[in-house]
Amino acid sequence: FFKKHYFEEIKAIPKIVTTVRCWDRAATDFREGDKGDPDYTVGVKLAVDSNNQFYVLDIIRERLSALKVENLILNTAKQDGTHVIVKGFQDPGGAGKGEIENFTRMLSGFPVVTEKINVDKKTAARAASAQAEAGNIKILENCKNKDDFYIELENFPEGAHDDIVDAFTGAFNYLALKTVDDFTDDHIPNNIVNVTLNEW
Repeated sequence: FFKKHYFEEIKAIPKIVTTVRCWDRAATDFREGDKGDPDYTVGVKLAVDSNNQFYVLDIIRERLSALKVENLILNTAKQDGTHVIVKGFQDPGGAGKGEIENFTRMLSGFPVVTEKINVDKKTAARAASAQAEAGNIKILENCKNKDDFYIELENFPEGAHDDIVDAFTGAFNYLALKTVDDFTDDHIPNNIVNVTLNEW
């Protein structure tokens, strides 16, 4: 799906049109020495310019309790500013509905978008994969957790972790498509930027 060489590393970004930070949330208060390898809470900040070039600006990757995750997301939104859209995923089922309502309420005063998860991870990653291979997604040279970004993407979908992948593709799909709700193998949206059918 992804290769490290797809992503050009840059020192600075041009004028940006829209920026979103997408969160893939987990609730694991994990300390060094604890057993297991639980999921991470990840927030990927992605921007797009007027030429439909995309830029990975920042990656937060932490293992924290549910309360600390909420504080992390809110504090990050304050640091990012109100010009950055905050995106969250809604898990299927009643619990997911309650969680996303709390997510939205917590971020009162910030632009918030949500997406109900109803497609598989590989389907959700296809558009980002095509654009990355075409060289249309750059990454800041000093981006935090850049090495983990490359590791997860190159090992997707068989890797031990895909939290960065989920947050990254969620951010991309918002900026490029606004939604992936209708993605299936037999339905390809006609508004994917610079993607031809033979790339799928």
